Amino acid sequence: LSRVLPRRAMEALARGSDLGDDVRPFDPQAGAPGMPHWTVVATPGHTPGHVALFRPGDRTLISGDAVLTLAWHSRLGSRGVGWLWDLARCRPRLCGPPTVFTCDWRAAAASIAVLADLEPWVLASGHGVPLAGRHVAPALRELAWRIAPPPPAGD
Repeated sequence: LSRVLPRRAMEALARGSDLGDDVRPFDPQAGAPGMPHWTVVATPGHTPGHVALFRPGDRTLISGDAVLTLAWHSRLGSRGVGWLWDLARCRPRLCGPPTVFTCDWRAAAASIAVLADLEPWVLASGHGVPLAGRHVAPALRELAWRIAPPPPAGD
């Protein structure tokens, strides 16, 4: 987004995004405050400090923006209003994070692979509808495979 909007517009957006006392940082190693049965999973890529939450007992994953269930300008999704089309048809699909808001695609792809290894049965993403069932883990694994970056030169 910063490549598209003028600097002053970005500064105004940042000022308007002040959440004050509503949001506090936490130590991911210590777990999510007030969520004793959840595991914090580092998922950098969309943003440097992005995390997902996983509850092993029922295999529930809250992915935030690491994985979406609609094509919100995703690298693998449609351009323009594809996300609106997905919602209108009630046909969710797994996509990577929004392209224009993702700062490191290599890290984002690695994070998707980490989430796939959790083999979730329930997925709640930052954008889109929740998914549940045996199909979630294989679909996430397939997304991780599709979005995997090429190996570094010389490997």
